[in-house]
Amino acid sequence: MPDKLIKIAIAGSTDDGKSTLLGRFLMDTHNVPDDQLQSIAEESKRLGRPAPEIAWLTDGLSTEQQKRITIDVAYRSVNLNGIRFQLIDTPGHLEFLTRAAVGISEADSLVLITDISRSITDQTIRHLILARMFGINRLIVVVNKMDVVDWKMQQFCDFQKSLTAKFSLLFPGQITYIPVSALSGHNVVFDSGYTQWYQGPTLFQCFLNLADQNVSRLKTHSNTTIARIAWYRPDLKCIGIKILSGILKSGDELFLKGSEKSIIIQSIFYHGIKADTAFMGQSITVLIEGEFNEIFEGICSKKPLNYLSADIVVEAVLFENCNNKTLKWVTHAGNFDVTVEILTDLTSEAFECEWTTSADSFAVFKRLRIHAYLPEGLPSYILNRGLLFGNNKKLVAITGREIGQ
Repeated sequence: MPDKLIKIAIAGSTDDGKSTLLGRFLMDTHNVPDDQLQSIAEESKRLGRPAPEIAWLTDGLSTEQQKRITIDVAYRSVNLNGIRFQLIDTPGHLEFLTRAAVGISEADSLVLITDISRSITDQTIRHLILARMFGINRLIVVVNKMDVVDWKMQQFCDFQKSLTAKFSLLFPGQITYIPVSALSGHNVVFDSGYTQWYQGPTLFQCFLNLADQNVSRLKTHSNTTIARIAWYRPDLKCIGIKILSGILKSGDELFLKGSEKSIIIQSIFYHGIKADTAFMGQSITVLIEGEFNEIFEGICSKKPLNYLSADIVVEAVLFENCNNKTLKWVTHAGNFDVTVEILTDLTSEAFECEWTTSADSFAVFKRLRIHAYLPEGLPSYILNRGLLFGNNKKLVAITGREIGQ
């Protein structure tokens, strides 16, 4: 059965209610230990807060709690109806855009928090463009603070209409809008009855729907089967494999990168259970037929790999100037030595934002041309997210979807 770990990023501008929403979600789904709730209640009371600061359930740093902002990316794993989710709370401040980009790059879907009591901000648009850049095609827009406008349907509809006019130019994927009050919890996990005019799902129901869509995606496969060997144990005749594209079955032959050797799959184990077939996205353990002494970590496939010179154009967020430099490109398909050429800025027809985080911090959206030698037949979606490192192992850029050659 395909893996059901669903990674969802939570993003939005400062004070839109990201951490409060995530804290409410964790509390109402019973994914918070009692001692942590008690500790937060006691600390909130000591500081004179009128109610427990549920945002602190994700704002773990003392500085975050004091300033009431998210500074670093916060991760929380939860179990919902037997499905594993990883929720990623990203910073909203412009000066922490680099960290927000890293968090969003890890996600399958994005929850974008907006505040109905104020206009959309440039930072929200930046998060939306990051989602598009990383190939995310499922967006949940939480229209927060509905209690401030007395749950009025007309204000929600007008706000949704204004967002759709802007977002449709920037984001080509599926968008769901939910009227929410993170503070009271309405439409986060439960429907409290304040918006009887709204017939759509709660945020909790949206997450379960995302899980169903993720299973369907994992069952699809391309004609090219490529996998990455993560570890090997010659003494036990087994290897650990992450399937990047296609499917694998018992009896399949795998050819190793840079070697004339091939191996035959005797049996497949997924989460310790024997399986006949493994799908794209799964990490499996494979028992090998016959004898072998050594397998190098790297790429393998169901047919010998032919590496070809390729020039591809990608969207990226840059943290320093890397024009005409040789860099290490770390992707799901492996690591490649590449040369990079900066082409143009990424601009929006809907918004003209100032992308630089500060006078001392270089973080801009660009189109890059990357020259590399890549396996023939490698599906482009495998390269949708990558990291570019310099010779000093410093992160230079995060790359997103391929947009041309």
